[in-house]
Parts: sequence; structure tokens; C-alpha cells
Amino acid sequence: MKSLKRSGILAIAAFLFYSLISVDSNAQGPWAQGKGKGYSQVVFNSISNYSSLYDERTGTGDTRRTERILSEVVLAAYGEFGINDKLTIGANIPFGMVKSGSARVDSIPPQFAEGRLIAFGNVSAIAKYTFIDKKWKAAFLTQVGLATAERDTSTGLATGVDTYSLQPTLSFGSSSEDWYYFGYFGYGYRTNDYHDYLTMGAEVGKRLSNDKILIIMNIHRLHNLGNGSALVDAPAIVETGLHTSFQEYSAFLAKIFVEDLYKGVGAFGSIGGAFPGEKVSVAAAPAMSLGLFYKW
Repeated sequence: MKSLKRSGILAIAAFLFYSLISVDSNAQGPWAQGKGKGYSQVVFNSISNYSSLYDERTGTGDTRRTERILSEVVLAAYGEFGINDKLTIGANIPFGMVKSGSARVDSIPPQFAEGRLIAFGNVSAIAKYTFIDKKWKAAFLTQVGLATAERDTSTGLATGVDTYSLQPTLSFGSSSEDWYYFGYFGYGYRTNDYHDYLTMGAEVGKRLSNDKILIIMNIHRLHNLGNGSALVDAPAIVETGLHTSFQEYSAFLAKIFVEDLYKGVGAFGSIGGAFPGEKVSVAAAPAMSLGLFYKW
């Protein structure tokens, strides 16, 4: 049975409403790639035609309606490479396409214009060092996010946050012939008066009997610390809820991987959403992803 150590992948639900901080969860796991080995993927993510946000700050329930119908699509490339048997480096490059379309039928005349924004999201780089490499493994990760995204304050559209970020994370986990599991906890520091955050999560994967199909469940929590400025987001950005400083959520992602379709190439799909409970500025709609990956 093939090793599971590099198979846990969070297909950048990245971003979408997770794109504040997420790179591939393969990077969040404690396993190193190994010297000269690597992994790369291209993924298409989509949240289509929604006009409701989870936002418990309203005082009238856990959702609110946006003025216009919104859609968000992200095409992202992720890759990582083993410098040696303990150190792995990686990078994530998202490219977003967001749209603010027609006003809701039951909406008052919109305050903000409709429009479309096509631009890079927050490009990030990661370094991971596996410092315990036994049956149970542990790693220290450092993720650096760049302020490469764009925001339109007239339409409220955004492909990411207007901040640099630094996220140190501790990850620990183990695996067997058919299963793997890991958990992680990190602190996200952000510049430009954005709120910092805590991030934590866990992932479990099970390989099926044919040795090529992997079923995965991931849960994730982003807890906003509220220590930045309440004025960092323009009113239009607050209205759409796209990549706000105060975003907070608990979420799940279910994934299926089909490996080794052709010389190391495989495919995957996923669907995710927010759990009931405390949620702020999160799309009340499922996020879906499809992608291809290559291992060497």
C-alpha cells in the first residue's frame, strides 16, 4: 500500500471564503516531501450566484442579504519541493475572478455599483521543518502572505486582503497503511491595521481498497482576534463581505482524490461550507473545487 504522507490536500477553499490564510493542507501536515521530491497542483474553485452571508453581528439572525448577487471563482497553482528529508518549501499563486451582478429582486436600490474584478489574490510562500520524524511526526511551519490582491471600493469586489501576513504554525500527526490524520494550530499576524487571527484544524484521510482512491475530511476554524482597526475595510467591501478584516468561521471540507491516473498525475474534487455557530462575513453557499495534481 502506498504511503499516505503527502496525500492530504486542501484545494484552496483558499481561499474562496478561506482565502484569508489557506494554502494547501498538504502544507499544513507534518510530513516532509523528502529530498528532491515534490508535489504540484492546479485547482479551480467556485462559489456561484449567492446573495446571503453568514454574519451574526446583525442581531437579527445568523445571515444577512447583500445588495447584489455575487460570484467568486479562483484559479490557483500550488507547489512544494523537498530541500532535504526534513525541510520543505512551497508557494501558492491564486488568481481571482469576482463579480457583483444584478440587484436582488427584493432589494432596495443598491448603494454600490455592479462590476467585475480579475486579479491576483494573496500570493504566499511556506517553509516547513519536520523536527520529530518517528511514528508520530511534528513540524513547524512558517507561511508568508504578500499584499498582491486587488480591491475595488466602488463595487466592493476583492480578490484578497490588502495586507502582508506572517503565520507560524505547529503541526502534528501520524499515519498507517490505510489512514492518516493530523492537527495544527497557528497564529496569523497581519499588517496595515488588519485583525490578527488564530487558525486551527484537523484532517483525516482513508485510502480505499483499490489503492488509488483517497477519501478525506477536513475541519477548520479561523478565530478573529479583533485587535485591528474597525475602519480598515471600505463600506462597499463590508457590504459584499469579500475578504474582510473581521472574517471568522468554522468550516468543513470533504474531498476525494484519484491518484496515479497517468505517470504521477491525479485528479481531485471537493465541496465545503460553514458549520452552524459563530460566523462573520462568510458566504452562505457551498464552495466547490476541481483540480489536477502531479507528484514526483
